[in-house]
Amino acid sequence: EAGASWPVILVMGVMTGSLGGLMRDVVANEVPLLLKQGEPYATCALGGAGALLAAHASGIEPGKAALIGAIFTFVLRGTALAFGWHIPIYKGRPPRT
Repeated sequence: EAGASWPVILVMGVMTGSLGGLMRDVVANEVPLLLKQGEPYATCALGGAGALLAAHASGIEPGKAALIGAIFTFVLRGTALAFGWHIPIYKGRPPRT
């Protein structure tokens, strides 16, 4: 509604979701999930922000678009936890032989 471009909306969605979870884990005195290698935490936040943008671009009113984004994020993160999904970790180029 503020007229921001879609890249700004995606970055703000990822930052809001990721840093909110980071603060929650710090207050709970736990290792933040955001900092664990391979955890698709920020990726799920990006997916939710993308779902919100897609819903808003298709003409859905802002409140319902935000709900769609939140539900998409929740389902994506829950599915990742249930099936043990992890982001592949790049370990550099293999040595030449």
